[in-house]
Amino acid sequence: MRDGAKADDDFLALLDYESFRVTLAAGTLVAEPTPRFRINGTQGSFIKYGLDPQEDRLKAGEVPTPQWGEDTSMAP
Repeated sequence: MRDGAKADDDFLALLDYESFRVTLAAGTLVAEPTPRFRINGTQGSFIKYGLDPQEDRLKAGEVPTPQWGEDTSMAP
């Protein structure tokens, strides 16, 4: 999309499996932030914006605990 660019600005990959489809997409030229993850199922959807907070915790040397996977940004 960019004149003279040496790398692709975006991509879309559709992966078909027996019982589901995976869509992977990314782009450098987008007007609004897009979800980091979006999972759609027959009983609802899960949409997550932003980075996983566990990455910074691991880099800081924290060790996973039983509550490790909890994401306070998703609290009601």
